[in-house]
Amino acid sequence: MCYILYGAADPAIHPGDHARACEGSDYAFPIGTKHDVKKAIVKESGDYRVTQWICDCDFPTGKQDPTAKELLSLAELIQALGEARNAKCLYLAKAWTGQSCKTEAQVHIKDLDLPGFLADLQERCLYRIDLYPRP
Repeated sequence: MCYILYGAADPAIHPGDHARACEGSDYAFPIGTKHDVKKAIVKESGDYRVTQWICDCDFPTGKQDPTAKELLSLAELIQALGEARNAKCLYLAKAWTGQSCKTEAQVHIKDLDLPGFLADLQERCLYRIDLYPRP
């Protein structure tokens, strides 16, 4: 059993902008819903994986190192997805295989230092990162 990093970009995102943002990145946020991510976690599905690592136990999310190159690259992708047309939110969770997340949290991208947020990410928590402009 291992930790796996799951995520999704809300289906409202412009598909072309989504593809351009993900192009060339080592990471991915497939288009999907919160339910899709939760289902992938419980079913231990490879769908909605953010990384292509064998497992994400050693991935630097939650390891309190905001300077880790993997987190900087992941933060860059999140920022690019936030600039996509119709971008509403992203879902992100570092979950133990086969076990649902214990908690959920909602944050707004404008309130975050993304590398710091990723470095402090709690395990078994499903995050909703809002991307839409605030009024």
